[in-house]
Amino acid sequence: MVFSTDDDVRRWQPYVFEHGVASFDEYHETATGELVDELVTEWIPAQRVVLADDFDAERLDAAQWMTAAVCRVLGWYVLPRLAASVGGEGLLSMMEHYRREYALEMQRVIRRGVRYDTGSGFEQIDALPASEVQRLRK
Repeated sequence: MVFSTDDDVRRWQPYVFEHGVASFDEYHETATGELVDELVTEWIPAQRVVLADDFDAERLDAAQWMTAAVCRVLGWYVLPRLAASVGGEGLLSMMEHYRREYALEMQRVIRRGVRYDTGSGFEQIDALPASEVQRLRK
């Protein structure tokens, strides 16, 4: 499963395809893997419904992660590649913008609750407050 496609990138930044690159497909899979790795690191320990051993990325609601995935593809892959080949400070500032937006979107989704298929359809799983996560249990 991937969370974004070239069509999603095209809706956000259509001009990136005007520089001789027909597709960024390989970056969508890489970005999805990195997003899932970050989710496992940030979200799994912050909630108590989905255990790390039971987590399956295929059970995530892909639509919920499209924005973060597009920001990841643009900020880490597409814009750096274009900046290296085409040049321009504008591309580098856009790259930084999408990297910031990615971090904000990841935080937003985790705070709002991650939609995860627990077996009976998608359930919104909220992160626990930091004080609850850090509580020592006997």
